[in-house]
Amino acid sequence: MNNKASTLKEKEFSPKEILFLYYQAMAIGDLKTLKNLMVPSTYMMTLEIFGLKISFRDSKFKELLLQCEDDKSALLKVEKILAQDLLESQNNYQVEYLKTETTGDDRRTVHYKEDTKLKKLYFSKINLWKIDLMAGRRK
Repeated sequence: MNNKASTLKEKEFSPKEILFLYYQAMAIGDLKTLKNLMVPSTYMMTLEIFGLKISFRDSKFKELLLQCEDDKSALLKVEKILAQDLLESQNNYQVEYLKTETTGDDRRTVHYKEDTKLKKLYFSKINLWKIDLMAGRRK
C-alpha cells in the first residue's frame, strides 16, 4: 500500500481516473491512497464522515476523532480503526462514470452513478487534480 500511495504522489491522474481510484481505495480500506487523492480539508471531512457511526457506539473513538486534526497520534489511531472498518464493511459499489464538467480553469465536477444513485464528486487543481469537496461551492 505504501508503494501505491507514493506512486500516486508522483503521477497525475484525471478526475475520471481518480473517481475509480477513490472507490478502489475505499473497498480495501486504503486510507493512504485516499489521503493522496484528496486535498487535506476534504480528507479530514471524509474521516469525520466515515467515523460518524463508530462515534455513536464508542465514546473513546469520538474523542480521538475530535482530536485528530491537531494530534498526529490520534490521527494514526483513527486511520487504523477506519481502515479496518472500511475493509470489514465490504461495500462493493457499482460505479458508472457519466461525464466531467469544467467549472473553472482549476475546477471540475465528475458526474457518475453509485449503484443507481446519481452523484457528483468535486475536484480542484493546484499542481495535481485532487478531490476537493469545497470546489463544488460557488466562489
